[in-house]
Amino acid sequence: LITGVDRSEEELKPYRERGVTIVRVPWDGGRGLYLPAAMEALHRLGVRRLMVEGGGRLNYEMLRYGLVDEVRVTVAPHVMGSGVSLFHKPGWVGAQEREPVARLALREARGLCGHHVHLVYSVVEPRRPLR
Repeated sequence: LITGVDRSEEELKPYRERGVTIVRVPWDGGRGLYLPAAMEALHRLGVRRLMVEGGGRLNYEMLRYGLVDEVRVTVAPHVMGSGVSLFHKPGWVGAQEREPVARLALREARGLCGHHVHLVYSVVEPRRPLR
């Protein structure tokens, strides 16, 4: 369980009693948890591969910090309604911001059953290798 440094022992007690490993990391201003610290803590625990199935904001922040080496996207032929984008930057104003948060290189594109398309991208930059 990755949580903020401000969580009390009382709040975390039920998790500890169940044997859950708890990692406390600092907050990143109004952005949420400081993700580089979270990833470094997981790395120290021996985690070498991690699948993040996040929402647009988490996906954006992971890319922004260079903590992603691959992006996989499946596009389905169904329109379900509105929502945040795959990569959501809070406060983004659109055309005025020309600098990309990341550069991706398409590695694979394949059709799946039911007219789905699966895309695999390598993250070219930014990259922040963990030690």
